[in-house]
Amino acid sequence: MSCPREVDVGAYLLDALEPDDRMGMAAHLRGCPVCSRTLDELSGLPPLLAAVRPGDVRAEDPVPSEVSFQRLRRSAVPVRPVRLRHRRLLAGAVAAVVVVGGGIGAGVVLSPGPAEPATMQGSAGDVHAWATVAAEGDGSSVSLTMEGLPRGTTCWLVAVARDGERHRTRSWTTDREGELSWNGTIALAPEQLARLEVVGGDGRTLVTLPA
Repeated sequence: MSCPREVDVGAYLLDALEPDDRMGMAAHLRGCPVCSRTLDELSGLPPLLAAVRPGDVRAEDPVPSEVSFQRLRRSAVPVRPVRLRHRRLLAGAVAAVVVVGGGIGAGVVLSPGPAEPATMQGSAGDVHAWATVAAEGDGSSVSLTMEGLPRGTTCWLVAVARDGERHRTRSWTTDREGELSWNGTIALAPEQLARLEVVGGDGRTLVTLPA
C-alpha cells in the first residue's frame, strides 16, 4: 500500500511547506494511514538534525536499505509538482542524518569520537611497568608507571614503530626506591606503535611493553 503524497511527509515534518500546502497535508494525514505511519517513523528527525554540528559529519556514499529502495521507487511515479524550495530543504535534511527504523539511509554518518587511550604493560624480573598511551597531535602522550627499579637508576623510553623505526625520549633518573611515574610524549601515533622499551643507562632493556 502506498500514497503519492508520502514524498511530502518529510517537508511537512520540517515545516518546509507553504501555509496552504501545510494545511492540506495536515488534513490528508488525518485520513491516510500510509502517510501517518511515515510521519511516525520520521518523528525523530527534527531533534536529530538539531543535534548535528557541521564538524560531526563526513560525506559517504549512501547505502539504502531494501525498504528505502522500495519507498523511493514508489515515490518516483508522477505526482503533483513540489516547489523547488521544498525539494532543496527536504534533500538537505535527508542528506544530513540517518533515520534508524524509518528505512531511509543517508550518505552522511556521525564522525567517531576520540579513541580511548590504550593500556600497555610488561614485566621483567622485579621490574613491572604500566603505560597509558593516547593520541596527541601527530604523536602520542605517554603516562608510565614502574615498580622495582633501584634508586638512582638512569633510563629512558624508546618507542618502537611497527616498521622498526625507533624514537627515544630524554633520560631520567629515579630518585627513590620502588614506584616511578613518568609523563611525556613520543613521535608515534598509537596505531603506529609496536611496543615501548624502557632502556637503562648501560643500554640494556629493562622491560618491554607490547602494544
